[in-house]
Amino acid sequence: MKTSNEWRNEYEHVLAKGVRNETYEYEAGILNEISQGNTDAFDAVVAVHSGRVFRLARRIVKNEDDAFDVAQDVYLTMHRKLPEFRGESEIGSWLHRVTCNAALMYLRKNARHTGHLNDEVLEQVGSPERIEDGVHNRQVIKHLKAAFGRLSKKHQLVLQMRVGEDLSINEMADSLGLSVPATKSRIHRARLALLASTDVPI
Repeated sequence: MKTSNEWRNEYEHVLAKGVRNETYEYEAGILNEISQGNTDAFDAVVAVHSGRVFRLARRIVKNEDDAFDVAQDVYLTMHRKLPEFRGESEIGSWLHRVTCNAALMYLRKNARHTGHLNDEVLEQVGSPERIEDGVHNRQVIKHLKAAFGRLSKKHQLVLQMRVGEDLSINEMADSLGLSVPATKSRIHRARLALLASTDVPI
């Protein structure tokens, strides 16, 4: 029976090759082990992806202590949900969604993070042609921050991924489990929803 380190080394080797079919095949096997209660296989998945989970959480919440809390939430979700995961996408893509969702939920629960998207990010969401003077710029940012907090979870997620994390459309599509056209459409609807939710001209 393989140890956690052996599972981890094998898994990292498969991921490093970057061959999607091989990754799916290997992950199907490790998921089967996890569904049967193999804790070494589960620990290996956590070990392989923990660095990415933490870095993504930190990029969103902007604080290492908070990122650690988010990562713990993600690991709890993994413990509950991974045995039921059907492998429709790579485990890494699924964990990306789980981490983004956990981070956004964490931000909403903590008042000090309200409107956490930084000013540069929010300026990108608005229309640059209308952001000319400093006074108007500050007013736009203030209202966009408030409007962001009123968006649906899925709209917050795509804006954070696209603007906050600067992910490509293809990266987003893979992570969200959507087609490229569907991803573009969701981004467009999220931007429209954000702008419609503000009470100042953008």
